[in-house]
Amino acid sequence: ICCLFFASSETSPNCSISQVRPLPIAEIPFANVYTPSSSDYVTFTGKKVISTNNRILNAGEFTFKLEAIGGAPVPASLTAKNLANGSFSFAPIEFTAAGEYKYVITEDATNKIGGFTYDDARYEITVTVTDANAALTAEITRFVKVKGASETAVTDIVRWHRHAKLFH
Repeated sequence: ICCLFFASSETSPNCSISQVRPLPIAEIPFANVYTPSSSDYVTFTGKKVISTNNRILNAGEFTFKLEAIGGAPVPASLTAKNLANGSFSFAPIEFTAAGEYKYVITEDATNKIGGFTYDDARYEITVTVTDANAALTAEITRFVKVKGASETAVTDIVRWHRHAKLFH
C-alpha cells in the first residue's frame, strides 16, 4: 500500500507544516501473465525384439503403454503399436512449462499372443524442462529399466533429438 502525505498550513502562507496526515491510495494491481515464447517436445521411441529366427514380427502385434505420473503432459495417444521392423513410437509430448515430469513405459500384455513370454520391464523416464529467457528446453535427465528389484540405467538416449529410445 502506498501513501501520499497531505500537508496543510494553517498558521503561515509560506507552507510551514502544522499538520501532516497520510492519505491512503488504493492498490493498483498490475497482473502480468508469463508465457514462454516457445515450447519443446520429447518423443519416446523403441523397438520390439523377438528372440527367434522362426517367427516373423508382424506390424501391430505388440502394444506399449505410456503412463504420465502426477499430471505430466501426455501425447495424443497413450499407446503405441510396433511396425513390421519392430519399432514403435509415441506421439510427441509438448512441454509448455518448466518443471520435472515423470513417465513409465510398459509392454501391454492384456491380449497375449500364444508362444510369447512378455517382458515385464518398466522404463521410468524423467524429463526436466528448463526456462531460459522464455525459451523452454526439455531434456531426459533420468532413464532406467526396472525389472523385478533391479534397476539399470539406460544409456542409449539420443539427447540431441530429445528422444528416448527403448529396446524391448
